[in-house]
Amino acid sequence: MKKLILIVLLAAALAGVAVYFLMVRGGRTAVCHRLGELCGKGESATAGKCTDSLTRVEEAIDPEAMRKVERCVLGAKSCAEAAGCMSGMGLKAVKDVATDVFDGLKKAFE
Repeated sequence: MKKLILIVLLAAALAGVAVYFLMVRGGRTAVCHRLGELCGKGESATAGKCTDSLTRVEEAIDPEAMRKVERCVLGAKSCAEAAGCMSGMGLKAVKDVATDVFDGLKKAFE
């Protein structure tokens, strides 16, 4: 009985770790891995830079936009398509910042 409890606890702990890496960290890591696959870079030293960059971008855009980018890149069939997904994310971030700037300007002139 003790072995069964130990096995169940170990399985639960492993499941928790798997969920953490797949749900919390997996998005950025999976996107960088997919970009590497599609664009011919594979696993390299740039994978860490990619993940770090996506972490910074994720802080600047809303979570739903980040999930859309992740789905877009993971579903991409070519490097150009994945690059389009990333470019779209960048343009959306610029649009959001520009909207905030113009909203501030409107308030300043009211």
